[in-house]
Amino acid sequence: MGKHRIWHCLAILFLALSQYPARADDSVEALRLTVQSMASSLQSDDVINLYKQTLSKRADDLKTIDEMFRALSLDDWKPEKEIVDPNIKKINIDMRAAVGERLQKEIRRAIEKGDADIRLALANHIAEIGPTIASLKQEDRAGYMRLLTMEVIDLAKDRVLAVKQEGLRALGNINARTKDAVPVFREILGKDAEIGPRRLAADGLGQLVRVAAHLERKGAIVKRPELIEAVESTIRAVSIGLKDGDVEVQTLSLNTMSLGAQAVWGTKIIDDPFRARDFAPPGQKLTESQRADYNRMYKEVEREVDEIRPVVMAMRDQIPAVRAALDSNQPAVQLAALRALEDFGVVSMRIRQRVRSLQRLIENQEVIVDPSKLMIGMNPFMEFTTRDLPAVAAFLRHPDLRLRRAAGRFFEVLEEESLPVLPALVQALSDSDRFIRLGALKTLGFFPGDKVAVAIPAIAVLLSDYDIHVRNQAAFTIEALGPRAKDAVPALSQAILKRDVEARQAAMLALQKIPVEWSKEALPSLIECIKEFDPRVALAAVQTIGRMGPAAASAVPHLRQLLGHENEDVRRAASGAILSIVPIPK
Repeated sequence: MGKHRIWHCLAILFLALSQYPARADDSVEALRLTVQSMASSLQSDDVINLYKQTLSKRADDLKTIDEMFRALSLDDWKPEKEIVDPNIKKINIDMRAAVGERLQKEIRRAIEKGDADIRLALANHIAEIGPTIASLKQEDRAGYMRLLTMEVIDLAKDRVLAVKQEGLRALGNINARTKDAVPVFREILGKDAEIGPRRLAADGLGQLVRVAAHLERKGAIVKRPELIEAVESTIRAVSIGLKDGDVEVQTLSLNTMSLGAQAVWGTKIIDDPFRARDFAPPGQKLTESQRADYNRMYKEVEREVDEIRPVVMAMRDQIPAVRAALDSNQPAVQLAALRALEDFGVVSMRIRQRVRSLQRLIENQEVIVDPSKLMIGMNPFMEFTTRDLPAVAAFLRHPDLRLRRAAGRFFEVLEEESLPVLPALVQALSDSDRFIRLGALKTLGFFPGDKVAVAIPAIAVLLSDYDIHVRNQAAFTIEALGPRAKDAVPALSQAILKRDVEARQAAMLALQKIPVEWSKEALPSLIECIKEFDPRVALAAVQTIGRMGPAAASAVPHLRQLLGHENEDVRRAASGAILSIVPIPK
């Protein structure tokens, strides 16, 4: 007997046995076994007909709302499930759709005729399930629960407070369409007399965005334009909660604004900046392929900027309301406002960095394009930075460490736009908290060198900070200042003699950026460093000395001793340094 015939007989036997009624407590499991039995082989017409009858009976055995929900959740019954026989697949899809439609009618009946306990349990059940059930059609990726949006909205407007609250929670969880859900949240947030629903409305808007962002990251479940629409609508709608008299409503509303911004940069709607190696060297003649690549890169960024523009406009319009929240006498509200500004700032920073990474396009004379045009109208902080930065800078002196850190992070993502509060950032360099010192150093590194010269003494002090990250960042900031960092040479001379290897290397790298006429003052310390046992320190010192050229002539005898060093990198660097220092007679 052939394998196909054996399988045919087994299928007939299984389906025949399946005709017996399932126990009341396992109707979903009986359906699952029936579906599973037909997934792995092509079937004859009589088996297909018997299967359809059996599956119909199993579907009829689903009596309760919970059973129908669990049946629709079965992996083996999803429309996208791979099934060998196309006839079996169609039966599954059609039968499952029938169950989904029956479930929706049962839910509507429960809402209209059930008591408060039934409605409360139903709202809770939907909220807990969330967007996890596949749609009834394979081409629809939004999920089955979206079909229940109108039913859930009715629960969110229920006359019983407990039902209303669970309905609001469900509305945020089911991946409802933005145009359907946001007006409901906004109405309750702005008009409901009860604090509980207003709080849940503010939080529900955040959950709506959180769910959309999660599903967008999973693939095609939520399309990018849909996510952008959700973020824009949510940021605009939730602003009404900032005027609420309840501190928690204000805080939740600000948190939702943060979630909207996080959904943008967390899903990389704005991609990472291009790298230097993505471009040909300046002046190099381009191939046709390179021109096509450059055009594609520009169009890609142009598309991203156009896509995200509605969100940037929404953030810009709400920044004044967030700024007003900084004047609250409630630390929780102030902290949430600072975090919202920070998250808005991250979006702005990613756009700025992405566009700037195209700058190399105009370095090549064959490509006539100005990427900066893409930034027109894309800075949500344009008015804020000219008027309101001092209000944030004041938090750098706040006794609450959380608020000081939040303000520092905001200036860090604002980058060079933080320049108007330079004195406050310099003062932050002496903060007792290492994270604030570190953030201030990073921010100062974005400023033009001539503006930061006044901060060099304070930066130089941090070269001896107890924290390695602060020490390294101090050296990096001085390095970025280049020639204008001459006043830091004495501190750098001390920094290269002590502490950990990484900080000493960073300090020497900073010395290399300072003109020899000033950096040569550190030569005695560098000579001491080349005697170090650790080859990493010796190598960095030799390289720094070599860059000084003839001005480092007094180091030659010491460099000569390194020509027999056990480390080949040190030996090579030493010989190279000597050749750079000692002139060859003409």
